[in-house]
Amino acid sequence: MKVPCASRHHATLAGSELELLVFDLEQRRAVLGVDECEVVRMLQHAARRNEYLLCDPDERAGRDLGELRRRQLDHLGIATKTTTSPAAAARERRSHKDARKACKGTRDRERSACVGVVLVTGGCGFIGSHVVDELVARGERVRVLDLLHPLSHDGQPEYLNPAAEYVFGDVQDAELVARCLDAVDRVSHQAAMVGLGSDFGDVVDYVRHNDVGTATLLRALARATEPIRLVLASSMVVYGEGRYRCVEHGLVRPSPRAPAQLDAGEFEPACPTCGLPLRPEAVPEDAPFDPRNVYAATKVHQEHLCAAFAREKSASVLALRYHNVYGPRMPRDTPYAGVASIFRSALESGRSPQVFEDGLQLRDFVHVRDVAAANMLALASTATGAVNVASGDPRTVGALARELAAAVGGEEPETTGDYRLGDVRHVFASTELARNALGFHASISFAAGVAEFATAPLRA
Repeated sequence: MKVPCASRHHATLAGSELELLVFDLEQRRAVLGVDECEVVRMLQHAARRNEYLLCDPDERAGRDLGELRRRQLDHLGIATKTTTSPAAAARERRSHKDARKACKGTRDRERSACVGVVLVTGGCGFIGSHVVDELVARGERVRVLDLLHPLSHDGQPEYLNPAAEYVFGDVQDAELVARCLDAVDRVSHQAAMVGLGSDFGDVVDYVRHNDVGTATLLRALARATEPIRLVLASSMVVYGEGRYRCVEHGLVRPSPRAPAQLDAGEFEPACPTCGLPLRPEAVPEDAPFDPRNVYAATKVHQEHLCAAFAREKSASVLALRYHNVYGPRMPRDTPYAGVASIFRSALESGRSPQVFEDGLQLRDFVHVRDVAAANMLALASTATGAVNVASGDPRTVGALARELAAAVGGEEPETTGDYRLGDVRHVFASTELARNALGFHASISFAAGVAEFATAPLRA
């Protein structure tokens, strides 16, 4: 029986004890029909069941993961440490040999994909927690590394999945990240500081959490002895403005909108050559980077760092460029929250949602469960580069506000004419590459998703 990881950890069992444990587990697997992957998991636990569980279990989601592992052993009737006598051990060896002969013909068929752990950074967050839930539902072993940053979390969320391991710490902590990569063969890197923030004073925090954190993770991945698949949570903000076409000059890139233009209520970008109105189009992945705020700049840098890592280490890396994600567990109304959450918070307090500009900005609103499904496909794929994750059904920001208000019978939205520097006018995605490279297409319609979101639980 192959035990891929037990020997790579400092053992808590003596060599002879571990040998007996292997015999015991093999025999029980053959007799009880226990899946070999489960046995491997038990052996990994037995070899590192002390401090190598990464941190004090009492600090992880308020539960004892060591106890959870013991319960997993108990349901198989397997102890973490054998107390077999030498005579009994000899009998067990003979029985073990007989069991091996009995299952010899089926072993190769059973030994398919004994996969390792999936590490989800930021796995307590809005999108990350849905990724964790989907992985667990598919029978994956999941480890979460999350800072529980106070800008995003008011303590530990109630929705943490009890089947995952939780490590509360910073992705900038090199030693912790290296420990969290133990037995990992795939990483879903969701950890990031998101949104436009309060002002430019947030710039250092964005760079530390997003860029330095990603660099720390990549350095640890570069030192790994086995290849590890990396899926990066990127964003449509890397594009800046979306794709535009002029009737006279074809595809053009409009300049950032000037404050004087916005103050005058002139929200639509014009052709930089002739000044004619532009027609927005779906933006493909090969569109040039054009970050127009601090958050966007850090997401571009994340992608550049990951691309450099992939080239230098021949690593398997894919960036998922999320468009406007919404759904249950979004953070409530903060400077870092998405527009859907801001509208929802206003309606819950009995206020009209405040819609900036003229409300005609086009976005692609994609449900968080569809985003989690895209992550499953990405983790299982060998596709590299970058892929848009979107619904393919662009809607206006004003339409989102009206749909939410109608769903809860709330106040009608108010279009204010206000704006935020750094916001772009139109950006929505081409979904062709996601279909071709990953087989992904969104399954939750705008109407159904917004109706659910109108009353779904948000995160404090």
